[in-house]
Amino acid sequence: MGNTLLTITGFGLFLIGFIALVLSLVGLNLALLNFTNSWPGVWSFALKLTLMFGGIALFYINRTKDTGKKNG
Repeated sequence: MGNTLLTITGFGLFLIGFIALVLSLVGLNLALLNFTNSWPGVWSFALKLTLMFGGIALFYINRTKDTGKKNG
């Protein structure tokens, strides 16, 4: 059950970051991350990228981690 939860969490983080990034490119804002619009400089953009890459990393690491079985 833990693997499934981490996979869903990673995919959710990626999806939220991706949707927020695409919406900000067309001039809209995701209400969930609306508080980041008041941050100076590029910090809001960096948070969205971090969500995307962190979600991908969590998803990838969770799906490829060793299950404890030895081959041979």
